[in-house]
Amino acid sequence: MRLTIAFLLLVLWSSLGFADIASGVAQLDGAAAARIAAIGEPPATKPLANESKNLAKARARLALYEGKNNVEALKSLAVAGKFILASGTDDAGVLAGLLALVDGFADGADNRLSSILSAKAALIDPKHVAAVEAASAEAEAFLRKGRASLETNPAKASALLITAYDLLGRVLLKTRNLVTAEFGSPPPAGLTVLQGANSLSLMNAGPAFYDISKIRVFAIVSSNANTVKTYTGEDAKSVVPGLFAVKGSNRIAAGTSFDLMQVVSGIVPAGTQSPRVVGVMQVTLKGEAFFNVFLDIFLP
Repeated sequence: MRLTIAFLLLVLWSSLGFADIASGVAQLDGAAAARIAAIGEPPATKPLANESKNLAKARARLALYEGKNNVEALKSLAVAGKFILASGTDDAGVLAGLLALVDGFADGADNRLSSILSAKAALIDPKHVAAVEAASAEAEAFLRKGRASLETNPAKASALLITAYDLLGRVLLKTRNLVTAEFGSPPPAGLTVLQGANSLSLMNAGPAFYDISKIRVFAIVSSNANTVKTYTGEDAKSVVPGLFAVKGSNRIAAGTSFDLMQVVSGIVPAGTQSPRVVGVMQVTLKGEAFFNVFLDIFLP
């Protein structure tokens, strides 16, 4: 369920924000057409001729917009903005349309950032979270500068916001890939995770045996809602005394089970009252991809 929600959030970004860009395109095109008509043909002065010519060029560029949400499409729209500025127009309707268009760029970037934050919340490994935060920080700087330039310099704002949109798209893809990678694979054939109120084990009902090669722990141990200990991907062998110390104790033979409670109990600091363990164990079997075992266990 956790991965499904995260995936849906990641997919939704592609349809967010672009109604605003399409609306801005239509608003700017309509305002430019009205201004060209008001100037008339032929224009009465050279400044008006320049204004009409560049507004027409802007409309031609706007007409190429097909509703796509890629960076190339936004750059093409930014060229239309440059023609608007080159026209020297002071028409309130045209300038309002230009502002609406550039503001749409900002909305698109904002929505990508929102999707990144939603996806980041599904990550397990703190190192992955830190990597996403570092990558998005650069893009967020462009977004802030772009928004600050909206009213005073639409051309500069366009360039900054499109850069932010591009960078945030890369970070979003990186985050989605990390979420997918962290989810791992299902347990192999015949192996089942059995969890009760105070029990947790791997049951091997298949004909083959499996050897556990590694268990990474991402968990929070709490006592009466107070955090006692946090694990951020440690190897269980390094934190649970005696785990796999006996040769063959990591093997799950056919028709047997492996008690994961020895790991859960082993990560709880001695003397912890009414401990609760919440998190994930990433279990890697020899020759297999890891799978996740989700934890929410109260120990007596």
